[in-house]
Amino acid sequence: MVAGPFLVIGAINTVIQHFIYVMKDQGYSSTTAARYMSILLASSLGGRVLVGYIADHFKKKNTMALFYLLLAASIPILYFAQRPVAALSFAVIFGFCMGADYMLIPLWRPNALASVPWANCWL
Repeated sequence: MVAGPFLVIGAINTVIQHFIYVMKDQGYSSTTAARYMSILLASSLGGRVLVGYIADHFKKKNTMALFYLLLAASIPILYFAQRPVAALSFAVIFGFCMGADYMLIPLWRPNALASVPWANCWL
């Protein structure tokens, strides 16, 4: 149960770390690649705000699974990033889901780890 968020955060950080390089390999200038990164990070803020509202109305586990699925589905869009629409779609979807993930982990963790005795020191 703990491995899922750990692996997703690793995947997110891998994509973020290499995003500018991938965009440059797709033929974008550094300036344009940085703009797409800014769009990604701005949509991350939207994900953090809106997903808190969604998590209040649905089960946190199901909400988290939905956004993990969307996050995974957005990564193949990078193969088509030489088209500006695909690059923009990736930036918005991936960024929103990245923000959702960072918002949901603190909400989910206390419930998931409450029965693990050694984890109570972090709650």
